[in-house]
Amino acid sequence: MYGKNQSSVGGDVQSDSVPGSSGGTDSGSVILARLDYIFTELRDLKADRAEVVSSVNACKNDIVTAISAIDERIKQCNDDNRQLKKANMKLQKELGEVKLQINELIQSTQYNSSVRINNVPYTEQENVYNIVQKIGLAIGFEVREERICSCYRQFFKKLTASYREETVCPSIILKFVNTKDKNEFLKSKKINRAKLTTELFSATSPGKPIFINENMSPYHYKLFRKVKELQKQIMIKYVWFQNGCIKVRVSDTSYVKSVKSENDLISLQLGLMGQKETAELGRESEYDEPDTDASGISTASTQSSKKRKLKNLKKNSDSSSILPFLRGRPQRPLSQGEKNKEEKK
Repeated sequence: MYGKNQSSVGGDVQSDSVPGSSGGTDSGSVILARLDYIFTELRDLKADRAEVVSSVNACKNDIVTAISAIDERIKQCNDDNRQLKKANMKLQKELGEVKLQINELIQSTQYNSSVRINNVPYTEQENVYNIVQKIGLAIGFEVREERICSCYRQFFKKLTASYREETVCPSIILKFVNTKDKNEFLKSKKINRAKLTTELFSATSPGKPIFINENMSPYHYKLFRKVKELQKQIMIKYVWFQNGCIKVRVSDTSYVKSVKSENDLISLQLGLMGQKETAELGRESEYDEPDTDASGISTASTQSSKKRKLKNLKKNSDSSSILPFLRGRPQRPLSQGEKNKEEKK
């Protein structure tokens, strides 16, 4: 009787695979082969990783070197930038000084010896020299040809009929040979200012004042206009132009200041703004008696709250002082009954 897995071939007995014998050996060899393959792959991965780490380290070193070089270049650029800024500021300062000298030179050479006469009526075929002589005669200054370098009307646009009818007539520029005669002319004008009206040339028309001032270069004229605008905004009492320079005086007791450039104008404006803010703070810190009018309280609630705060501060300062203790308490006025008792005693 043979089993299922046994057969008879030529009288010999052969058997198939027996569990636990050759089949187990094959599966173990497969597993070992697989493990060897995995180990080989891991070794390859480790080698690749080592190459990657080496490459990354090399790149890191290159990056560190490049960053160090960039830092050095940035430091050098910053140093150069600072030097260039200093040189630029120095050049700007020198350029400003040169511009100031040029403007003063233009004013002194071309405009200082001349005056501008405004509001003189214009007529066709007029003789400007005769007009100047009439003005000189009115103020007591003798106008002679040897004193005058030139005199002319200054037209800024095409003269039309509508322009002639305007109240502002073209200015007359009167240039003297020397500044001494110009100063004498202006002094005479100041003394006889009331005589300078348009009635000198037309008795029928209503008299309008004639203005005579020192002539200004375009630069000084623009700067003078800016100072006049500042005078309207901030408290500046006097602004005038004398001997080629703009001068200001904030009040009757202040010193005279010269404005020669835009920087002087900015400094003047900052100084005046500081004085204005200080004055406003001083006015806010003043203590006034409370308003007893109900309407005043309703319209000035903000101011009254400030006053109450200041009053409390004053009370606190008085309570911490020793002066009230030394002065003693104020005596209460005696009533009529107390006065009678004192008289009986």
